Amino acid sequence: MTHDTAAPHSTRVLAQVATSADDAFNVVLVASRHLDLDVFVRLRSVSGRVDQGGGIVWRAQDARNYYIARYNPLEDNFRVYKVANGQRVMLKSATLHVDHSAWHTLRITMRGDHIEGYLNGTKYLDVRDATFSHAGQIGLWTKADAWTNFDDLRVSMVSSAERRGE
Repeated sequence: MTHDTAAPHSTRVLAQVATSADDAFNVVLVASRHLDLDVFVRLRSVSGRVDQGGGIVWRAQDARNYYIARYNPLEDNFRVYKVANGQRVMLKSATLHVDHSAWHTLRITMRGDHIEGYLNGTKYLDVRDATFSHAGQIGLWTKADAWTNFDDLRVSMVSSAERRGE
């Protein structure tokens, strides 16, 4: 935890400051388990020469098997991946241009095999994948030397009625 007086929700935020190898994924998992969900976090990229930004992890079976949606200011994109046996595979990508020094909201919904990804309230990602069909943990993610502040992580489960569209 660290202080960030620019944080929109509180001044105490989780700061991911690991300085890992170029290809290392820094994952912080939360103990709760969810299947169909709506998960939200605020994030701000602070620094990083190799990588910047960060994202949300969900349906994590362990540190090597999960879905990840991440925003990267160095590449001007927002992407969703699956990480299976430690190998990352991109499922969808969107190019975007936003103020990289600002706080952003990242939201993911998943119902069954349907993933939707939002950045600052705008839907950029819409994809289907059934690799991880069991409940799993949620978490936060960065790569390599990305220093990212996270705030206001929220998750809610989606009911079976919402999954059916009732």
